[in-house]
Amino acid sequence: MSLNGSPVYHYGHVATYASRTVVHESCAIRIDPAMPLDRAALIGCSVMTGVGAVINTAAVPAGASMAVFGVGGVGLNVVQGGAMVAAHPIIAVDLRAARLEHARAVGATHAIDASRQNPAAAIRAITGRGADFTFVAVGATRPITQALEALAPGGTCVLIGVPLGIVAAHKPMFYTVMRPVLDLMQTVPTFVYLIPTLTLFGLGVVPGLISTVVFAIAAPIRLTYLGIRDVPDELMDAGKAFGCSRRQLLSRIELPHAMPSIAAGITQCIMLSLSMVVIAALVGADGLGKPVVNALNTADIALGFEAGLAIVLLAIMLDRICKQPEAKVGGDA
Repeated sequence: MSLNGSPVYHYGHVATYASRTVVHESCAIRIDPAMPLDRAALIGCSVMTGVGAVINTAAVPAGASMAVFGVGGVGLNVVQGGAMVAAHPIIAVDLRAARLEHARAVGATHAIDASRQNPAAAIRAITGRGADFTFVAVGATRPITQALEALAPGGTCVLIGVPLGIVAAHKPMFYTVMRPVLDLMQTVPTFVYLIPTLTLFGLGVVPGLISTVVFAIAAPIRLTYLGIRDVPDELMDAGKAFGCSRRQLLSRIELPHAMPSIAAGITQCIMLSLSMVVIAALVGADGLGKPVVNALNTADIALGFEAGLAIVLLAIMLDRICKQPEAKVGGDA
């Protein structure tokens, strides 16, 4: 595609604003020829996004209160999704009176003009404590803040805890800051970690634990980062074209594709942690390293060999348990 001689790149392999275009086969879905194209466009985009957000992403139960910020094409379908699952009340929030009337027509029980009143305060006045679910269907930061303020204390707020490697893959500036820290963690001699921890906490488990975490955590962070960064752009674009949320892109595309690298990072973390057990035992920590230290103190070769072999066998077992199974190529006819 081109415009005035300059190439135009369609986002997500969709090319919404082009009357004719060539797309990847994963983005081409056959529809009934009798289906009007204007209705097919709505069903394929705003209906799937809005209704899917209520039924699939948030899983709103019957009787739950919900507020929708922005009732354009997607927001109206969020309202319809709420009506389908029998949510109550369904509160529409927008700056335009015409959109609020449309929202009432498709199932909204209340309408709030955000240009005339504080939406969060109005939602609390209607529900008594805030909405159980809030949806933001408009690309602005203020509605996001208002939606959080309007959420009930007992409402549902989903926070996804992800490894630092995933955060680093999504936030280049974060990885830029973290990279020298990881370099330091992986290059400083292991005994150096014990100096500040012994000074702060004295002998015992705590300095051994902190030193082990600092020594072992860099490998899974780096390998997770590399695995997420290596996800092909085509897969991400296909997921976005089908309406995947950021959470769905992470759980259904990025993590499965990066799982071999993540599994390798986990096994590396296990190996590095086990290599620290003897050093941790030197500062008073119990565990597998203590028999090795006792053997060193008494020059007991048999005890030292036995304890060392136990650490090796445990490492092999944990490596096999955490190892990502290799995909089979081909198969029986």
